Amino acid sequence: MLTSTTGSKGFTLIEIVVALLIIALVSSILSLSINAGRSTTVETYHTQMNTQIRQASNLSQLKNIEIHLKLSQHQSQAVYFDTQTQEWTPTIQIDSVDLNGVSLITDVDLIKILPNGFITKAELILQADDDTKTLNIGSE
Repeated sequence: MLTSTTGSKGFTLIEIVVALLIIALVSSILSLSINAGRSTTVETYHTQMNTQIRQASNLSQLKNIEIHLKLSQHQSQAVYFDTQTQEWTPTIQIDSVDLNGVSLITDVDLIKILPNGFITKAELILQADDDTKTLNIGSE
């Protein structure tokens, strides 16, 4: 900080520009590191699908019932056979996965999960824009 000939104190233009450049550099580095830590939508749904399959398998073994995962292009829903109504009913214990903005591509539309640990073999491809993630599940 310099003192002018009139005696007033202040910052020079160079000092102000350097301070602004440092602030801009630090803020851009922080925003890049914050964005790098976020998972993509496809990764989030991949994790949710994995969790849904694991929960269905655990529930199937715990209650000794067959559970089906009904797959569509934008949803995965767990259902079980209700012996009282004689219909396949959505499970209360397992949330459905609604794939908002993500497409589910698979060769099957139903995954059977049995109490003995059997799971229908399937390849699930989650796709959105340029992001793709594959989930291979099932028993031989």
